[in-house]
Amino acid sequence: MTDDLRRHAERALAEVREGVRLSSGDVLDERDGHVTAMRFRVQAPSDLGESVVVKRPGNWSPYDPMSDEGTAPSTFNEWAALTFLDGSEIGPRPLAFDRATGLRVIEDLGTGPTLADALLGDDHETAEQAMLATARCLGRLHASTAARVGEFNAIRDAIGPHGTWYHLPRGVARIGDVWRLLGVGVSDDATEQIDAALAAVRVPGTFEVLTHADPCPDNVFLVGGEAKLIDFETAAPRHALIDGVYGHVPFPTCWCVNALPRELRPRWEHAYRVSLGDPEGFEDAVGHAWLWWLLVSTAQLVDRAVDEDLDWGIATYRQRVVYRWSEFADATPSSSLEALARDVVARTHALWPETEPLPRYPAFR
Repeated sequence: MTDDLRRHAERALAEVREGVRLSSGDVLDERDGHVTAMRFRVQAPSDLGESVVVKRPGNWSPYDPMSDEGTAPSTFNEWAALTFLDGSEIGPRPLAFDRATGLRVIEDLGTGPTLADALLGDDHETAEQAMLATARCLGRLHASTAARVGEFNAIRDAIGPHGTWYHLPRGVARIGDVWRLLGVGVSDDATEQIDAALAAVRVPGTFEVLTHADPCPDNVFLVGGEAKLIDFETAAPRHALIDGVYGHVPFPTCWCVNALPRELRPRWEHAYRVSLGDPEGFEDAVGHAWLWWLLVSTAQLVDRAVDEDLDWGIATYRQRVVYRWSEFADATPSSSLEALARDVVARTHALWPETEPLPRYPAFR
């Protein structure tokens, strides 16, 4: 299987450069016996670096380059984003793409460390600097694409169909389930503010940029003191702060979730804001996106969390819900949203009295 993948990658590379030979690979990702990513060493030419990463679609859904379902749209998202960002130092360089099969050959960023390594390590300063590097990287991504969304769209449209599989729209549609399942009432003022936040994120205006939408700790590589992003399968134009508040929520799409020190939040926000260019309306945008993610992430978890607590990575569903609403309540004092958040926290404590507090990441304990 790995030899077939190597030969396939060599054929794809031969379409863009001559004489490429790859050797002995290391499996980077394998699910249910299906290898989706490998590192191969480069025998020649040297300008590709010592090794490359080869990715192919997973087998959990069909890959059909003519369909808007299955794994093709996410594969196309990644290739469009890497092509668009080539030369920006935000992610790996795109090297070769076989549209018929979804195989991608990209620059190898090495073996780490990643932001996950830093957070799960034992050094506070290393973890803090890694978080700030991530915020700066996201700010650079958004600042460099803010006026170029049309250019990205042209690249993406030319590759193939768009999909509707990604979870974000579904999460928005299920927000009403949160109040019903938890038995929480929502005041008219809180409803108005929620509607305003949802509208602001849905129609981002000057905050429309290319977003990654899954900048999880293991999708962030630390290279020379700065961060680079990998895995752009969910990349698309959206509101910038969907990525920008990942340090506030935190990490709503990730397995690697523990609590962060509160004093780190303003430092993350400042690092991101400066890299973004300090746009007008930034504070409101942060509040809208934070509330948006709070609602969407809760909607994605609560229907199952009501009946049983489930492990996801290093935290449970219930720990995530309780922690996120508690942090939001403390950050929005003297408001109808604070009152709503306090009601949610009180209700979850009553429903799930045995739930342990979400622990801090090991680096911050």
